[in-house]
Amino acid sequence: MTDKYGKSYPFQPMDWIEGVNMDKLREGRLKRAKEELFQKRKLGGLLSLNEWNTRYITSTYTPPWTTPSSGLRYSLLLKGDAHPIIFEQGDIGYHTQRNSPWLPPGNVRYAITGMGWIARCMGARWNGCAAGARRYCCCRGCRSSAMHCASRPAGCG
Repeated sequence: MTDKYGKSYPFQPMDWIEGVNMDKLREGRLKRAKEELFQKRKLGGLLSLNEWNTRYITSTYTPPWTTPSSGLRYSLLLKGDAHPIIFEQGDIGYHTQRNSPWLPPGNVRYAITGMGWIARCMGARWNGCAAGARRYCCCRGCRSSAMHCASRPAGCG
C-alpha cells in the first residue's frame, strides 16, 4: 500500500485491514438511487426489469444465465420504503434471502416470469411480439414459448 496511488486492499476481507466496507457500499448505492429517482426526477417508484439496475439497488446477484433475460428477476423501489423488494425466479429467492441479510424478511418474493406482463411493460412493439408468438404457438399446437415475431406465419391469427 502506497500513498502515491492510494490503498490497495487484498482480495479476501481481513479483520486487521479496513478494506471495502460492504454495508457502506450497499447503503450508498441505495441512497444515490433514491436521490436520483425520488428527489431529482420526482418519481413515485421504479420497477426495474434490468438486471444491472436491480443489482445496483438491491445489492444482490444471481447466476449469470439470468442477466441477459429481462423479467427472470426484477425489483421494485417505492418512494418512502426503506428497502427495495426483489422478485426472484424459483428457488433463487430462497438463496437470495438467505445470503442477503440487509433485505428484510418478506422483501424477497417469487417472480412472475414470461412474455405476458413483461412485454406489456416494455411497450407496444414487444407486446405485439408476445401476442404474435402466442398465436404462432396456438396455430402450431406447440407448447414451447417461441418469442420471435418474425417466425409467426402469415395468416395465423
